[in-house]
Amino acid sequence: MANQYKHKYKDTLEHFNALLIKLTNGCHILNVKTRPDGYSQFKHDGKAIFGHIFSYETFKGSTNGLDVHHRCKYKRCVNPEHLELKGRKEHNDEHSNNITTINENKTHCVAGHEYTAANTYYRGKHRSCRICNKVSRDSSNRIQQLLRALTAFNKR
Repeated sequence: MANQYKHKYKDTLEHFNALLIKLTNGCHILNVKTRPDGYSQFKHDGKAIFGHIFSYETFKGSTNGLDVHHRCKYKRCVNPEHLELKGRKEHNDEHSNNITTINENKTHCVAGHEYTAANTYYRGKHRSCRICNKVSRDSSNRIQQLLRALTAFNKR
């Protein structure tokens, strides 16, 4: 009973090939539900595996930390001939509607303050506006003061 959900494939490549569909345009896709971000993913031995990354690493070699780029622009495609490696910046630049690229290209925060060296600080790759952070901190402190005063008033 414990092996009831065990797949019938001896290895990941056999499982991958069983899911493979070759389209007339040259793209290969996996017969799996597509993720919300458009990529195909399959599970093998309980582990989720991105189809395009598995395909690249199996048929072309290591990604060496680079992004696997779809030359055909079809995120579901796993045809190794349609896949190539690109650095993160180069990959993101090619996808200008990508959220990372959109955020990198912003020159002002949501409140309209310009991102300058003096007004911007970074936590890892995340950047924040110093003015907005100060306003938020000051507002929070003021709210805490008001709550303490209200609590003291209600205790009378």
